[in-house]
Amino acid sequence: MKKNLLLLINLFVLTAFISAQNKTLTGKVTDLKDGTPLPAVTIRIKEGASIGVTNADGSFKVVVPAKTKALIFSSVNYSEIELPATTGDLSVKMEKGNKVLSEVIISGYVTRSKRSNTGSASVISADDVRSQPNASFDQLLQGQAPGLNVKTGSGQRAEVPML
Repeated sequence: MKKNLLLLINLFVLTAFISAQNKTLTGKVTDLKDGTPLPAVTIRIKEGASIGVTNADGSFKVVVPAKTKALIFSSVNYSEIELPATTGDLSVKMEKGNKVLSEVIISGYVTRSKRSNTGSASVISADDVRSQPNASFDQLLQGQAPGLNVKTGSGQRAEVPML
């Protein structure tokens, strides 16, 4: 009986210790003027890594180290905002910024400005593909830009033979 009680106390202390290492922050990000929810707002620890993004309805739930002092919220066309990492439900209101991106190059998983791109870039307008009878987006792009090679799979799961 004593061993079970001691084990239960140790488990409780260990759980309290582990939960003290991190804190969970929740909240919602909205536009300052009209109050519309802002999806895809990046949330990062001040002077640290990105830890999450907001959902389609502007809500978020992130787990941060207990020592975290501030969070940075950023989004395209909005000014960055820094808020203290306090527990409870955060209400973040972002204001539109004066910096507007004119062109963005998407290269694999990295986005960068057109000026800093070292490769070639092609523009495929909607007028170029509107009259094509292809059924899918990847077929519409095929042959529209030099060097673009579009390959699609069959959608079937590949079976790996057992040796």
